[in-house]
Amino acid sequence: MNSIKTIARKARKITEQFDEQHPFIGEPKGLGCYCAIGSWILFQLARKEGYAPEFIEGTYLPETFHKDELNHCWIELDGIAYDITATQFGFSRKVMIRRASNRKQFVAVNKYKNINGFTLKDWNEQSPGRYMTEIQEMLQEN
Repeated sequence: MNSIKTIARKARKITEQFDEQHPFIGEPKGLGCYCAIGSWILFQLARKEGYAPEFIEGTYLPETFHKDELNHCWIELDGIAYDITATQFGFSRKVMIRRASNRKQFVAVNKYKNINGFTLKDWNEQSPGRYMTEIQEMLQEN
């Protein structure tokens, strides 16, 4: 079984490849607006390796957003948060790992143990559900 950090690096690379093919979604340089797609890719890869992550819909910088306002996604596993698109907020690491209980900047609103594309329909063009077939093909290729 690969480590979750190794899986997260792979998910980041796949998300970057996806971004190259879909630059209209958001801010490609830091993967801005790719958090739902990238987190869904990471969620799927982790499950394939035998992990049981939670897909998180939440908020970044809760002092500027209402706590019920969704503006970010990541996954959590065993009390640790894995975020492959935090670079959009100016973080330098391509894979940000932190304690899930550290809620100063990131606040979880919804947690899913089992998700599919239509669960994330509210993310509009950022929804993994819009690109399900393409993402599945990318996951099989990598």
